[in-house]
Amino acid sequence: MKRIVLLVGGVETLAYFSIQMGNEWKRMGYKVFYFDLEDERNSAKKLRRFIKPGETVLVTFNFEGLEKEAGVYREGIGYVWDEYAVPCYNIAVDHPYYYHERLADLPEKYYHISIDRLHEAYFKHFLSGVYAPWISSACRK
Repeated sequence: MKRIVLLVGGVETLAYFSIQMGNEWKRMGYKVFYFDLEDERNSAKKLRRFIKPGETVLVTFNFEGLEKEAGVYREGIGYVWDEYAVPCYNIAVDHPYYYHERLADLPEKYYHISIDRLHEAYFKHFLSGVYAPWISSACRK
């Protein structure tokens, strides 16, 4: 994958994470698009031009961009992510207790990533239909 979609304009700390990761990916040669949740209509138009099927992924935090936002979801049609077969990597930083409702209607190529081993264990126990691997935080050696 050569193109990465990140979200900004929602929760400030999550936008900060996205911008920091985006800067590093740009340095590594990836093309990065920031979908602005405060300007969904304009971002949606730009997003469709940015996406190249087979070359684009979504990396998001806490389901931003996966909550049927107007710019990425249309009733009766679904997510733009499904329309273009974009893999969606959601890094869940909050406790999975909050996620039960959000897991009901997700894009076809949804991948859930937990940042805590206890979150992973919670998913295995209570949400067995969702694979949620744990990843070590970047600050660990």
